[in-house]
Amino acid sequence: MGTWVSISIPAPESPELLAAIRAAFAEVERLEGLLSAHRPGSSVSAVNRLAGRGAVAVAPELFCLAAMAGDVSDETGGAFDITFAALDGLWDFKAPEPRVPDRAAARARAELVGWRDLVLDREQGTLMLRRPGMKIGLGGIAKGYVVDRVSAVLRARGFADHLVIGGGDLYAAGSRGGRTWRVGVRDPRRDAIRAVIALRDEGAATSGDYERFFISGGVRYHHILDPRTGWPAQGCASVTTVAPSAALADAYATGLFVMGPEAGRALAERHAGLEALFLSPGGDALATSGMRERMLVGP
Repeated sequence: MGTWVSISIPAPESPELLAAIRAAFAEVERLEGLLSAHRPGSSVSAVNRLAGRGAVAVAPELFCLAAMAGDVSDETGGAFDITFAALDGLWDFKAPEPRVPDRAAARARAELVGWRDLVLDREQGTLMLRRPGMKIGLGGIAKGYVVDRVSAVLRARGFADHLVIGGGDLYAAGSRGGRTWRVGVRDPRRDAIRAVIALRDEGAATSGDYERFFISGGVRYHHILDPRTGWPAQGCASVTTVAPSAALADAYATGLFVMGPEAGRALAERHAGLEALFLSPGGDALATSGMRERMLVGP
């Protein structure tokens, strides 16, 4: 899924520990085959191929993940939307000379985005995209879910204390030597740590405009697109979220980034178990009350 996964376990090396780590990475491989839109044989690819033509029976895990994504879409008003994948190819941030796309082309693609047109049939366990040209992509939630599943594998094998990181998403389980896990939040404009937060049996995720971007005409264009417009979201340089699971933290980090600091914080304050830290392009910080309480070092 275009990222890396690391596992930290504060325990002496043993055959049991190594076996647990091997099982955890086997779970990563299994889920990539199920959830990746880049693998032609995945269920996600099958749903996309039949867009506008029919429903696809999918694994219960994918169905539940799509349902979770739909709930986040409802709450964020479409700021998070797994049907954003219709925008694929509109921007190429890896090109030697990236270009800003035509606004009309972005609007045309954005018209193919809409989570309400992803039909979930619970009785049949199927997903269906109503309109041809629509696509789903789980880049904003799958990495968090993979992190959660890796954590579950480790816990089932007797290792209750661990830290699993997948790209910008993580799950901190138990403790590290009896202390809460401590995680740094990167400054989006400098090679420095802006904040340190304490975590225990919680997921966290960061969405930032500094991983994939280019600058044209003095404007920073980044990969976190507003699915409603096809254009990079404005107002945030990074958003770090804490939630009961890494999957929820992952999805809300994206959705709150697109919503912007004020609206995003208001949503997070209303949502039990969700905390957020917003860093602006100019360096300003805005945090929910619960996030401020867990900061060991903060802006």
